[in-house]
Amino acid sequence: PGKLRQIITNLVGNAIKFTEQGGVTIVSKILENKDAPMLAIEVNDTGIGMTSQQASDVFNPFTQADSSITRRFGGTGLGLTISKRFAEALGGDISVVSKSGEGSQFTASISTGSLEGVNRLSPEEILSSQWDESVGHHVRWKFPASKILVVDDGIENRELLKLILTDEGITVELAENGQQAIEYLTASNFDVVLMDVQMPVMDGYTAAGLMRNSYPDLPVIALTADAMSGAQQKCLDAGYSDYLTKPVDIDLLMDRLAKLLGGEQIEQSEVVDRKPAENISKGSIERDSSKIYSSLPMTNPRYQKIVSDFSLRLKDQTKALDTAWRKRDYHELQRLGHWMKGSAGTVGFGAFVEPAKLLEKSARDQDEQSIENVLKELYSMVERVSCEVEPDKDTGEQDNLSLKQYVIPERFTCRLRDSNPRIRPIIEKFIKQLREWLSNMDDAIEKKDFENISDFAYWLKGAGGSVGFDAFTEPARDLEKRVKDKQLDAAKQIINVIKKLDSRIVMTELTNSDDN
Repeated sequence: PGKLRQIITNLVGNAIKFTEQGGVTIVSKILENKDAPMLAIEVNDTGIGMTSQQASDVFNPFTQADSSITRRFGGTGLGLTISKRFAEALGGDISVVSKSGEGSQFTASISTGSLEGVNRLSPEEILSSQWDESVGHHVRWKFPASKILVVDDGIENRELLKLILTDEGITVELAENGQQAIEYLTASNFDVVLMDVQMPVMDGYTAAGLMRNSYPDLPVIALTADAMSGAQQKCLDAGYSDYLTKPVDIDLLMDRLAKLLGGEQIEQSEVVDRKPAENISKGSIERDSSKIYSSLPMTNPRYQKIVSDFSLRLKDQTKALDTAWRKRDYHELQRLGHWMKGSAGTVGFGAFVEPAKLLEKSARDQDEQSIENVLKELYSMVERVSCEVEPDKDTGEQDNLSLKQYVIPERFTCRLRDSNPRIRPIIEKFIKQLREWLSNMDDAIEKKDFENISDFAYWLKGAGGSVGFDAFTEPARDLEKRVKDKQLDAAKQIINVIKKLDSRIVMTELTNSDDN
């Protein structure tokens, strides 16, 4: 699922990047074939398009249509090559049909395996399922008093895990290598150890073996960027009790810890989960400015520090890459690629993961041409890294925005209210949540609680249109912009507009009479 998501993200990202007018349409379908059915995803755009020759070359590594495209849009074309390899590994392929000046259609296909007995969902069921997943209850955890040792030579990995775990009430200690970890265990008791594999001074394999001998019942979970076949068994043979890959899937990690520590889920309906479905797939999004932003919630100062520290270290490691390349030190290039592969995705720069993985493999194979190409790509990406909050793609003149005269209809109805009775509970849930949010906004304005207001705007921007209340989308988007600029008076006026829209909702057949 992660690789398929990555393919789609790459194709859609490219389509958006190369489309200045018109739009991008995504169509999924099953290609019925009794012996080998396929799932096909078409990504259609009305962008700059390509000639037949350019289309035939587009999947070649580090190839763009021409140099002017690279200068105008950024990048050197590694993503499509990687996506095509993923599709082929999943039993399918990626093809393209394009016409210069009119747009392109990329079609990714993968093998589904046998579909005999597989239930098919209607569009209405899919809509309902997506809404429940994206806007439903956000899961948090409650743990008994627990203490975890996090061992990693990457400071950003350590700090991010500490931030996440302490937010769930877990006590966390940090160590930089296996030797420090052994010293910590000698001095104190821990319930779980989360430990990297490749570290200086003492690596994780050695440390895990010592821990297993001295603390046979202590859970020691490997956190490693090595996802190659056999890596998990190697960790288990060395003394680890479990294995997770980097970038760490936080939901999976918390689930494992809950089983070990006796944690239980707590649902919070008012919290919106901003985490991407998978760190690597979302990665960072390149805007027209070609900056690369972290997918972490950068409005939080604690995350800002983690990303800022990583950005500084990334530049230092770039110098180390250059030195290693000049010396043809393949072992050091491989080590640095491995570090970047695990660390960059952890702090939300997923765009680095695949090039770093290619660097690691190319250094292992001593493929000089491939190393040189991928280093050029990485150097370019490092220069575009931004530690700022990612601007909204629709804001070109954010500082000059003036309050709009929003259209507030006398009767405000839901576009989907009659489409399917099964959608009605979702609409009712949205209205309830909206009014819960609005009941807290006056207090948030008075306290200048920009984070809470931003969370509300972010939720409403995505949720309103999803359930058929399209009139909320524009005010919510504008509210988010105003909050980013700390424009409290403007934010208050937009919230009043949203309240007025809410007061005009007419849904008598779906909600109680006091909802009108």
